[in-house]
Amino acid sequence: MTRRWRASTRAIHTKLPRGGVVLDPASKAYFTLNETGEALWSALTAPATLDELAAMLVRVFDVGVDVARADTETWLDELQKLGLIDVVDPADAPG
Repeated sequence: MTRRWRASTRAIHTKLPRGGVVLDPASKAYFTLNETGEALWSALTAPATLDELAAMLVRVFDVGVDVARADTETWLDELQKLGLIDVVDPADAPG
C-alpha cells in the first residue's frame, strides 16, 4: 500500500507572507515553512502521497521531479518526527 500523510489535527498553522509556521502545542515542537513548505502543508489538508506532493511541487515551482521527490521525502520525515504530520491509515483514506 502507498503511504499517505496529512497535517496533524493537533498542529496549529499560521500562514505568513513568504511561508508559515506550524506548532504542536502539546510538545511545543514548531517548524518554520518557506514558500515550498507552505505549499506542501496546504496540500496536506487532505491525505496525500509522496508522489502526489512531489508532482505538485513540479507543477507549481518548476523543479525537476527527482529533486522534488527527494526534498519532499526529507520534509515529510522531519515533520513526522516532530509530530506535525500523521501517516494515514489506508482504511481512513478517501477513495
